[in-house]
Amino acid sequence: MRPSAKAPFQFLALVLALVPVMVVVAVASPRRATAFELKVEDWAWAWQIDPDQVIPKNRLKNPTRTKSPPLYIWFKISGGIDALEYMKATKSHITILTKWQHVVGGILSSTESKKITIGRTSKHKFQTVLNILEEQVRKNGFFVWQTFARWDDVRRATYGVQLHYVDGFQDPILCEGSPCRYEIGLD
Repeated sequence: MRPSAKAPFQFLALVLALVPVMVVVAVASPRRATAFELKVEDWAWAWQIDPDQVIPKNRLKNPTRTKSPPLYIWFKISGGIDALEYMKATKSHITILTKWQHVVGGILSSTESKKITIGRTSKHKFQTVLNILEEQVRKNGFFVWQTFARWDDVRRATYGVQLHYVDGFQDPILCEGSPCRYEIGLD
């Protein structure tokens, strides 16, 4: 049987008809693998591990003339029932990646990524933490978790921190529609 002269054009027409469908599906499909969102409720810079000793300014003076203490950034991060259900289903805490940038004289000097967690504590077992977060969600519709990230080798420079989900894509956590980014200059 001899192929029809119209066959290649019919195939091309079918492919072209499917292209818009494939594009719409690709654009409409969520990129993130996890099904929850987190929100940064509050944050502050500090020289100490004590969250009550924060200094919420964009420029800090080194408190000593010798070696600087570590630089901390404290976060209060909230999540909803979807984040709580994710922790229950995976039987694990939520990990967030902090991406630090160290800039000296306008030139990127170094970068470092460190993980922080929601739901991990040395004082309580994981199920106890889940119960506490579940109670917060029941009362408020969301939970709030306080955590910190730190940079140990502090020098005169500008430090920047971005928060990212650890889900394969490392999408940034958003603050009012834009990636959350925090900067501080140290004198």
